[in-house]
Amino acid sequence: ATNQNFDESGLVAVTCFHGTNLQFLNIYGGGERPSHAIQMIEAILEDVPEIQSINMCYNVACVFESALHRYKPERKETLRVRIGRFHLYGYEHSCHVLYNL
Repeated sequence: ATNQNFDESGLVAVTCFHGTNLQFLNIYGGGERPSHAIQMIEAILEDVPEIQSINMCYNVACVFESALHRYKPERKETLRVRIGRFHLYGYEHSCHVLYNL
């Protein structure tokens, strides 16, 4: 099956640790990009500016974390990226150490 009949090519969701939905973002066209997650973080920080820290699971944390720190260097200490256990076992041992929950 192809998705050529659909405008959206994906959906990104942000939930809290308890599983409560916080934000949704439709993806159009070329697929998942770090900019989608950065948009979601910006929206959350705009809604709740007093947030002290964000721990975020992302399946390509090593790539995303560098993009995130380039884009939001002032939040380097408060925005932490992790890889969820479901995705972690596909990575090298160094990624297990750096990005494990």
